[in-house]
Amino acid sequence: VWPRDGAFICTALDKAGYGEVSHRFFEFCIRAQTVDGYMLHKYNPDGSVGSSWHAWFKNGEPQLPIQEDETALVLYAMHKHFEQDQDFEFLQRVYESFVRKAAEFLCAFREEATGLPLPSYDPWEEQRGIFTYTTATVIAGLHAAAHMAQMLGHHAHSERYQHVADEMKQALLFHLYDEKEGRFLKKIVRKDGQTIERDPTPDASITSIWKLGVLPVDDPRVVSTMDALDRLLTVKTTVGGWARYTNDSYHFPGSPTAEATGNPWIITTLWKAQWIIARAKTKQDLVRAKECIDWVVRSATTTGILAEQLHAYTGEPLSVAPLTWSHATFVETVLRFIEVEATLSKS
Repeated sequence: VWPRDGAFICTALDKAGYGEVSHRFFEFCIRAQTVDGYMLHKYNPDGSVGSSWHAWFKNGEPQLPIQEDETALVLYAMHKHFEQDQDFEFLQRVYESFVRKAAEFLCAFREEATGLPLPSYDPWEEQRGIFTYTTATVIAGLHAAAHMAQMLGHHAHSERYQHVADEMKQALLFHLYDEKEGRFLKKIVRKDGQTIERDPTPDASITSIWKLGVLPVDDPRVVSTMDALDRLLTVKTTVGGWARYTNDSYHFPGSPTAEATGNPWIITTLWKAQWIIARAKTKQDLVRAKECIDWVVRSATTTGILAEQLHAYTGEPLSVAPLTWSHATFVETVLRFIEVEATLSKS
């Protein structure tokens, strides 16, 4: 059980009308949450801590072996769940047993000099640093916590979480947007109060900055970033789709090239579709999104299973199959497509 995957899956389940399944996942998170408020890398189905390659110590120094998005996104999903069913009994229970501890952790787990989150691992479980993606999820998680606190009358808590989220958003724009490149960075690394690395690698996870509502879809910084991602991550073989990031060698056949900078992933290609849907002004604008959805349908196995990624040259499913996150993102995308198409049909 990955809390991040579970959170994204629950938002899709709730949207599709299966809130009772989401409710059980949130109960699981309440049981699994650490006393300090954060979620660990992954868990076994019985709630015990799963195996992990994230170290507690590195170079002789202690570090939390976490992906901070896995705490933040559970908050985000809980709020989306409440918005869907308006169950105040549920809201009261999760606030007292999970939300407050998680939000306080997110507020505390920050670098004092910048207000950015302290280093943790990226969603791909490969690198450690301060990521645009992770920062966006923490902002969204704190916004969610603030709204839930407000609904329950905890105004001081709500103001605190909102204030920290606003500070972090300003820090994100200052430290993680590259004016010269005209797009958001993948990550920065800081040491002794200084930024010692700025990683401009185009990474599909940066889409979180508009997907989670941190910035609007028409913000010029978002548009320039997404245009760059589309240009640099599109797999130009006959298979098509979007890679995770440039020069992604994970399960790649050989070495990445300009033609195929990595294998196409289901979730990343659907993020592209969601971007097109989010900006659509006419039904014609949805055509390219429908092409992405059709691409996913063709990528499924004969039993309807969606894998994690596809072979860049043959289109064969690779790595984990089924990947529930792939299925959830497909559900989310199709529902959003239908919703926007219906709206545009009336205009």
